Amino acid sequence: MLIYRKGTPFLHMFRLTGSAIPQAIPFGLYTAIFTLLIELFVPASVLSNLMQHPYPFQPFAYISAFALVFRTQVAYNRFWECATALTLMSGKWGDAFTEAITFDELINTNKREYGEAGAKWLEVRRRYQMLMARRYSLCHALALQYVRRDDSLSNLVEAPEAGRKPSVPMGPGAFGGMNQPSSRADPKWQQLEVLGGLTESEIQTLENSADRVGFIFAQIMHISAQRRCDGGLGSDPPVLSRYWQVLGDGSIGMRQARKIEDIPFPWPYTQAVTAMTYLFIVVFPLVLAHFANCGADKTCIAPNYWVGPFLGFITSTSYVTLDIVSRALEDPCVHPPNDLPGNAMQCAFNNRLLTTLDAVRRPADAVVNKSDEEEDVDKYWGECAELEAADVRRATNRFLKQWRSHESLSDLNVREIRAPSYRGKGMVATPGVVKLSSGGK
Repeated sequence: MLIYRKGTPFLHMFRLTGSAIPQAIPFGLYTAIFTLLIELFVPASVLSNLMQHPYPFQPFAYISAFALVFRTQVAYNRFWECATALTLMSGKWGDAFTEAITFDELINTNKREYGEAGAKWLEVRRRYQMLMARRYSLCHALALQYVRRDDSLSNLVEAPEAGRKPSVPMGPGAFGGMNQPSSRADPKWQQLEVLGGLTESEIQTLENSADRVGFIFAQIMHISAQRRCDGGLGSDPPVLSRYWQVLGDGSIGMRQARKIEDIPFPWPYTQAVTAMTYLFIVVFPLVLAHFANCGADKTCIAPNYWVGPFLGFITSTSYVTLDIVSRALEDPCVHPPNDLPGNAMQCAFNNRLLTTLDAVRRPADAVVNKSDEEEDVDKYWGECAELEAADVRRATNRFLKQWRSHESLSDLNVREIRAPSYRGKGMVATPGVVKLSSGGK
């Protein structure tokens, strides 16, 4: 998605990146040249015999214009409907993760099973929470990948260590101001960051799944239900039911976005609009050459040969520009750089997950455990991870260590936060993003 500043409309006219006008100019030039050739080489008597009044052409011109405008309006509505659905998906799944983490953070739960209130129950809890963060991030990325018509899991890359700015373009200025690629062939357009990355077992499982988003969504449901049985998610059942409701609402948003990409704009209407638009471009020069110069009688003393070509150029260019714009808007996530900013949405969602984890950080989380090679990876796992492969547990432990190795917001002094120098100090959620979006140095 391209971000531009308002207040300078004339500068917008000359920006080529993402513009539909350069693609439409050749059709405008065709109309202008064809009109000029007719004016110069076709006798006035032939044009007079061909048509006495432009009225016979006007109904066709009106129908073509109306059909084109209607298609553009429908495409515009599809664009915003998809944007609304994806925003709903991100918001609801972010809310669901926040509820899962905060409900699980109740300090009186999970102590009785392990018989202590110290490090062990915190380790078990943190592993569950980090596993959920990885699952939510992966589910969100897979949903965005689907609506972008991309099924290559190699495009799901591991997010940078907590506290560092994203490595992929993010698009909107509110998300960092990084420029979006202008082609689907650009690897940076295809990449979506996932917290903790993907393991070999996860890749193999997803490659064999007919519905990748549904598979990870089911895993989230299973992990949450098992964690509840293990003694976590200690909120009362009526309150906990909201978690399941919000989680399902996010899935509905995802399915609404899939609807836009699964069901294309109706083919008969697309064919009709395209045919009428380009037929208009072919016929229009005949009308212009006759009536935009000297009229039906050709009695003017000095014909104005530039008027017809000029009007033909701007009219045909305008028609084709609207046609190109409508085709781009019909598929909101497919045509960069005017697509919805999937990279930015994924990075913003990851930032929210990390921010939620920051909110429940405890002093004990400052301790960095031994390396995976020296640690029993199964020692602190509850039943909620019984179906997870060993490499998934190791990746989750590594993600937990990365999170613990950075300061949280609560670890920083208030005066440091107010000072410009706090930017880039290692806050887990968004230091680099805040620096870019706020113009800090």
